[in-house]
Amino acid sequence: MSSGIRLGLAAAVMASMFSAPAPATTIFSTLDGSGKYDGSSAWNVGPPPGNPSYITASGFVSSGNYSLEQIDLGLSNIWNTNSANVSLWTDVSGAPGTMLGSWSVSNQPSFGSTDSTLATIAGISGIDLSAGAEYFLVVAPGASDTWDTWNQSTVSTGDLLYSTDGGATWGTNGPGQPLGAFDIIGSAANGVPEPITISLFGAGLAGAAAMRRRKK
Repeated sequence: MSSGIRLGLAAAVMASMFSAPAPATTIFSTLDGSGKYDGSSAWNVGPPPGNPSYITASGFVSSGNYSLEQIDLGLSNIWNTNSANVSLWTDVSGAPGTMLGSWSVSNQPSFGSTDSTLATIAGISGIDLSAGAEYFLVVAPGASDTWDTWNQSTVSTGDLLYSTDGGATWGTNGPGQPLGAFDIIGSAANGVPEPITISLFGAGLAGAAAMRRRKK
């Protein structure tokens, strides 16, 4: 192999290592293996007739250090303004503490009509999740008359909280309650290269070193 080819290989590997985006990873999910949830059971988001307006929060633990890129949720609408506000919060003493980001979603399917349609929030940037840290995904009504729902997971239970005073205080339905249906997707933080990339990079450097020895 000529010295020019060796240098070209090393440069290409280095460019790939430092510029290629990290692959997306499912950080946490309450969906089943086929991406479905319970289409007939849900937590209230908004004011059912004769009841206060509910905000619902599902807790989760990040499985590693990740940069958040996408959130998917199983939301549905019962009546009136079909919209919801989704937000991500840190955990402080078992309740939502500091908000990290907030997004609006709308046009949810009618309650009971599906067990697989997801509201997708894509293109998220600037939010890093820490390994082992707990967070809360919070769903609030998008308007004062909104009665949306957050469909329940069929496979995951955990920290399920609700608020009837706009998030000032939080209650719980007790342990072992189904979480809301959602997944959290992101890429490895800090651009850590894959092992195969490291190996290729090492091979490129070795070739470049051999070329320098021959020149000497």
